[in-house]
Amino acid sequence: MIKRTIYISIILLSMMVIIKADMNPNQIYKQALNYTVELKCSKSNSDTVYATAVLIDLKGYYVTNAHVVTQSINGNNYDFEIFEIRYYYEKEYQRVTLEKYDTKTDLAILKGLPQKKSFKVNLEYQTADRVYAIGNLNETGIAITSGIISNKEVIIKSKNTIFKVIQTDLTISYGNSGGALVNSKGQLIGIISFRNKDNKGNVIYGLAYCIPINDVMIYLE
Repeated sequence: MIKRTIYISIILLSMMVIIKADMNPNQIYKQALNYTVELKCSKSNSDTVYATAVLIDLKGYYVTNAHVVTQSINGNNYDFEIFEIRYYYEKEYQRVTLEKYDTKTDLAILKGLPQKKSFKVNLEYQTADRVYAIGNLNETGIAITSGIISNKEVIIKSKNTIFKVIQTDLTISYGNSGGALVNSKGQLIGIISFRNKDNKGNVIYGLAYCIPINDVMIYLE
């Protein structure tokens, strides 16, 4: 009886630890503000694009999407000339440089000043996990939306390119590109990338695709 009681107590304690390890949305959002920034890309005689970037290395490296830092004109990609980021507490943008990008992975790396922020990543996630999108939603500043992983790994073909991505039911919009995909423990597990379109070219709402953080780390190297 004593052994059984101890065994049940251990199970209950383990469940309490797991529950305690999860963060509420407000905590997740506040923590993500330390490494998620607004991004502005511009070029003379061209439109200005607003998106999101995520601090991925304390040396000042940020990750975003390749489709954000380039502009497609008549099927050709052209780099923007000026790249600027802004943390939530800043009024002015600060210049960063474009280190590299890859349209096949839809990843780009920016370099800014070294930082003393804190962030954690997690390479493991499962279908049905609770997740959050942190990004510059509709160019209104860093915002948060929530959902679940509807499929932890799907293959999407687009313009002769194959993407292996995380499928979620998150609500994202213009400006979310390059933002953070975070789990219920506040850990970074991916980068927001794109929404898909139907056969008529209309955006499919309620589905958002994200690049796994492991692929980001490989590209960063």
